[in-house]
Amino acid sequence: MANHMIQGSRIYTSLLRGGSSAEFMANLDQEMLSGDLVTAYRDAVADCRAAFHAADALDGIVDYPFGPVPGRQLLGLYVVDAITHTWDLARAAQLDERLNPRTVHWILHNFEWIYHGVSESPITDGNRYYGSPAEASTPVTSEQDRLLRMMGRSSREGRGPSAGPC
Repeated sequence: MANHMIQGSRIYTSLLRGGSSAEFMANLDQEMLSGDLVTAYRDAVADCRAAFHAADALDGIVDYPFGPVPGRQLLGLYVVDAITHTWDLARAAQLDERLNPRTVHWILHNFEWIYHGVSESPITDGNRYYGSPAEASTPVTSEQDRLLRMMGRSSREGRGPSAGPC
C-alpha cells in the first residue's frame, strides 16, 4: 500500500506535466519501496502538490488512462485515492481509522462529478481496480462509513488519534 501511494503521487505528477496514459499504466505497479519510505512519500506528495499548483494545471486536459479529464477532476480522483488508502493503511497498522470529516463530506458531495466519464471507477460495472460496494451488514452511521462502503471497504469504529494527514 505504501508503494501504491508513493507511486500514485509520482504518476499523477507525471500526468500533470504532460505524461501519457500509457506511461501511467506502465508505471502503475513499479516497486518503489527502498530507502526512507516516509521521506519518499513526503517528497512524492510535495512534487504532486506543486504540479497541481502550476499555472493552468487544473484547467488543462490530462491523458488519464480511463478517459481524458481536466486537471481539476484529476485532483478529485487523487483525493479519493489518497483518503481511501489512508484508511487502508490505518486499518492494516491498527491505527485510528477516522478520516477528516470535511474531506469525506466533500468527496461524497462530488462523487458523481469526480468519476464522470471515467471508464474504470466505483460507479461503473465490471471494473478491475475497485471492489464492488461493500454490503451493509449494519446500518450506515456516518459519512465515512458511506464512503468506505462505496469504495468496497467495510468500516469499524476508529481508535486513538486521527489517521494520517487527510
